[in-house]
Amino acid sequence: MKMMAWLAKTILATAIVTGVSVATTWAVVNAYVQQLLGQYGMQGAAGPVGLMDTLTALGGGRGVQGEAAPASANVSPGEDDAAVETPSGTTPEEEYPVPDNALPVMGQATQSTGTEDELYISMDDLNEKKDNISDEDRMAIFAMLVTKLPPEEVQAISALLEDGFTGDEMEQASAILQQYLTPEEYAKLLEILQKY
Repeated sequence: MKMMAWLAKTILATAIVTGVSVATTWAVVNAYVQQLLGQYGMQGAAGPVGLMDTLTALGGGRGVQGEAAPASANVSPGEDDAAVETPSGTTPEEEYPVPDNALPVMGQATQSTGTEDELYISMDDLNEKKDNISDEDRMAIFAMLVTKLPPEEVQAISALLEDGFTGDEMEQASAILQQYLTPEEYAKLLEILQKY
C-alpha cells in the first residue's frame, strides 16, 4: 500500500511539474511571437494562440465536450474557390472581400498593359538573378532592407517587382531605397546587386 501511495505521489508531482513547465514555456513563446509580430506591424494579423486551441487541434478537431469541431468547407484539388460555399451559404469572396490595397501573390499578377519592349528586366531575369545570389549576399540585402525600411515600403517594392521591372519602376524603387538608406548603405546594396 505504501508503494501505491508513493507511486501516486510521484505521478501527481510529475504531472504538476510537467503542466507548469508547459504553461510557462507556452507563455514565453507566445509573448516572444507577439513581440516579433509587433516589430513588423503585424500585431493584429494573428491573435495569440491559446493552449486550448492547440489541444483542440491535437485532439483531432474535437472540442472540450468531445464533439467534433465544425469543419470548414471541403475543397477538392482543382476545384474553383469561387464555387465553394461557406457554412453560412455565401462564397468566400462575399464573406471576406479582398481589400483594395491587397497585393497579388508572387507569380499571380496579371501582365501589365504596356508593351513587352517597355520591360527593363523581365520576371524570368529577376528570378534567375535571385537564384544566383549567394546566401551571404542574400542575408546582407535582407538585413539591410528589413531593418531600415518600414513594412509598407517593402511591400511597395515587392509590388513593383511583381511582373517585371520597368525603368519607371526602377526609379520608384530607387527613390524609396534612397529615402531610408544612407548613401553608403545604398552604394553597398547596388554593389551587391551589380555582382549578379
